[in-house]
Amino acid sequence: MMNRFFRRLLVTTLLVSPGALLAQGNARITVTFDQTPMADVIAAFSDYSGRDMVLGPGITATVDARFTNKPWEEAFQAVLAVHGLSVVEMPGGILRIDSPGQLVALDSIERLETEMIRLNYAKASLMALNIQGLLTKDRGQVIADTGLNGLIITDTRTRLPGIIAFAKSLDIRTPTVAIMAKLIFVDRTDLQQLGFKYDLGTSDQFFNRLVQRIDPLTGSPYNPNSQVVNLGGNAMSAITNADALISGSALEVAFTTAIGGFSLTSFLSALERVELTDVEAVPVIHTLDNQEAYILSGEETPVRVIDASSFGQVNQAPRANVQFKETGIRLKVRPSVTASREIRMDIEAERSSIQPLAAADLGFTIPKQIAQTTLLVRDGETAVIGGLNTTTVTRNRAGIPLLSSLPFVGSLFSFTEDRENRKDLIIMVTPRIIDDPIE
Repeated sequence: MMNRFFRRLLVTTLLVSPGALLAQGNARITVTFDQTPMADVIAAFSDYSGRDMVLGPGITATVDARFTNKPWEEAFQAVLAVHGLSVVEMPGGILRIDSPGQLVALDSIERLETEMIRLNYAKASLMALNIQGLLTKDRGQVIADTGLNGLIITDTRTRLPGIIAFAKSLDIRTPTVAIMAKLIFVDRTDLQQLGFKYDLGTSDQFFNRLVQRIDPLTGSPYNPNSQVVNLGGNAMSAITNADALISGSALEVAFTTAIGGFSLTSFLSALERVELTDVEAVPVIHTLDNQEAYILSGEETPVRVIDASSFGQVNQAPRANVQFKETGIRLKVRPSVTASREIRMDIEAERSSIQPLAAADLGFTIPKQIAQTTLLVRDGETAVIGGLNTTTVTRNRAGIPLLSSLPFVGSLFSFTEDRENRKDLIIMVTPRIIDDPIE
């Protein structure tokens, strides 16, 4: 069992730093070396470990050391380090101890071998970059075969098995992560409008804006833009709050009374409206560890854009281009699974929509809600990555000067509009590891 452990240790250490033997074993040694030739020291370690060891020629150093209840691997490594020696495993499991320069020279004359390995999960092009630094300088070579997803490795016979073992240790099945994001967007608008308008006139003197009078010559109502004012008498006409209109009013009341030779007409318009938009989107996406995923649920809306440079040209209409604006629910995420089964995510979530400014061709607005962050959560844990609450209150009041300012009755001579808009946004994300790597 110790031999198998030591052999595995040598192969692993050789790839990182040839000759550096670090291990944690149970076998301990207590020994004293007093001017002991290096050849005898190596023979002692060989007898104790059961490993075949060969000392390079020309090494005549003597060892002075004392080890008390130390793991024999650490003692062996300390002796080599003090005298500047390294170790490499030869074919058949034989350990050669020599100076680093001699071992490098051995690599330069050792016969090269080539072997191909197929990869199951890792990409050959990326794996080739990972093992590039392990190859023998100026001799080793690795070629990625993307068609077969394999590696063609060329190196010395001594180093090739360790490089292949290292490549296979990295070729593991990566976990799959399922990410569920939940976007909740609520847009609520409360609107209250109340207004009074008045019209005062006689049968032959009036402003034709509120009450449509009849033209005695044609028997049809006057054009709303025409005004009939008799300047020969002392009658009067008046109109108040004519421009204070309530679009789509829910209540309209007209009251008409005669005051002497005048006709007084009052108009009451009232509206109370609640607009509610509740959007709840739950996009779910699956991706491999450390791979970016992207999902979009929405539409592309054509938007006409006028070319300003085409204005003013004779006998030519302004040119217009059509651009497509992408709106909807968008989710972009890159998960990374840690060794403790936590998930680190670079995530970006967006909700957008397109709204025309008016019925005429005046353009569009694109409201957006975006959250972009990096967070670390446990498997199956839900985290809130964004929250926003916005409340906008608008109050407008227009009326007849002086009269609209009177206490209690001022509302009878004014037009009021109260608008409250409230927007709530919550973005949550829940990742789950649905596929553990196979060892």
